Amino acid sequence: MVGRGVVPAQRGRVTVGIMDRVGGMGDGEARTSPSTTISSTVRVRRSQMWNEPILSQTQTRRQHYVPRSYLKPFLGSDGKLRVSDLQEGRKYSSSLENVAIQSRFYDVNLHGHAYSAEDWLASLESDAISVLRLLLEDAWAITRLTEEQENTLARFVASLILRTPFKRQELDNTFQAFFSRVEQSLQGQFVNRFGQTDGLAQYNEWREKPFHERYGEEEPTQPASITNNLLSKVQGYANVLRGAPWRIGNTLGQRRLYTSDNPVSRYLRPIRPWWETGAFSSFQYYLPLSPDLLLRIERRSDATGWDREKSPWGQRLKKDFSESEVSMARHIISRDAFRFIYGDGLVVSKQCAVACLERIELSMQEFAVEYLGYDPNPPSGAGFPVC
Repeated sequence: MVGRGVVPAQRGRVTVGIMDRVGGMGDGEARTSPSTTISSTVRVRRSQMWNEPILSQTQTRRQHYVPRSYLKPFLGSDGKLRVSDLQEGRKYSSSLENVAIQSRFYDVNLHGHAYSAEDWLASLESDAISVLRLLLEDAWAITRLTEEQENTLARFVASLILRTPFKRQELDNTFQAFFSRVEQSLQGQFVNRFGQTDGLAQYNEWREKPFHERYGEEEPTQPASITNNLLSKVQGYANVLRGAPWRIGNTLGQRRLYTSDNPVSRYLRPIRPWWETGAFSSFQYYLPLSPDLLLRIERRSDATGWDREKSPWGQRLKKDFSESEVSMARHIISRDAFRFIYGDGLVVSKQCAVACLERIELSMQEFAVEYLGYDPNPPSGAGFPVC
């Protein structure tokens, strides 16, 4: 499979090792194990490496977490981008230079030197721009992309999923919830070992230490470390996306698409097995390419064995989206926006999007339970252990 391999050291680039133990939590399907040995007789392109080196020193301070090349089709006739600020409840126009940007967003300090994924991301975007232009000019091109073009697009989409403030905040929330449960368990262990009074005293003393010292780390985790760790594994995530069906199509009706500071929105089907709670391959992904063109990556097939070996990549389909499908996409885009929505036209509010999607999912589940025998609950004894 593309993407498997041992990564050799490269001058000017360093691999990401910080937070390697937890950087991929919740996204296990995207991992592949290194199994191919690189020798002098085997040449592996950097774009096909697993755990590839992505960090280098950069002079770029203002770093875009949504590429300007991607946002360009959403510009208005005046050459400006219409921005809806969901946090402050206001709308304004801006240049591409000043949206989806944050100072030193991908920078980390390693051994006294600043390194960043910024230049690597710029290279990734440069590779993808020709494929994006091809699809904007002719959506049917999705059915005849070369393997290299398809892999380039999959890597670009995967990077859009992983590189944003939304993903960083989501992972931070996941880690906080995880370590909160760990510390509750540890509190009980202190009490069991040393008694109620001494145990709580020793636990509180341990709890007062800085977070990194509690868990044996030499220094605090830098905000960009987890993001960069995920980005270094972008080929594995791209492989998962390539294994799923892709559909591209124009929008029918008068509703126009927009995008956001979390440009790849995701949707977890409401009728699903009880154990499917949100792994990377479980989602349906929505990526607007322009106000009139949508790329939707379907949930990956569960096929295994001979069927998967015979056709490892999903179907590629050009089919326009109905007015109701476009409406659904707009709601999902608004719900998953972190703070900003980009594009002209009427925007579905985040509050409306959340409420509407919850009603739709509840109605589908109730129908499935009543008429299709669907049971969303795990069978007795099959649930996850409660710690």
